Amino acid sequence: MPELTGNWRGRLFKKITHNKLNRKKIKNEVEQDFNILTQLALPGFTILSYLLVAMKRPEFGLIMSLLAQPFWLYSSWKAYRQLGQSGMFFTSIVITIIVGWGVINYWIL
Repeated sequence: MPELTGNWRGRLFKKITHNKLNRKKIKNEVEQDFNILTQLALPGFTILSYLLVAMKRPEFGLIMSLLAQPFWLYSSWKAYRQLGQSGMFFTSIVITIIVGWGVINYWIL
């Protein structure tokens, strides 16, 4: 079995640190991509849902609104964690429940 010679602890520490930095960089890139998707999907689905309701198609407006809710929940959660915006997060949860009930009422019952 070969012996570890030289500065093996330093090389190992450098490799571990490099891997941690790469994982952190990848995580930041994924989070940044999801934030861009959120900034596009949130107004897109929300405006489309209001438009469909205004066009007397509330059953499809509810579906679009339900598609927007994960993005609203994510954005309001981030605002709550970073800025303490609890009212926005609570409102998003309540609206998700109401829209979910509307989808059940129109499409299932």
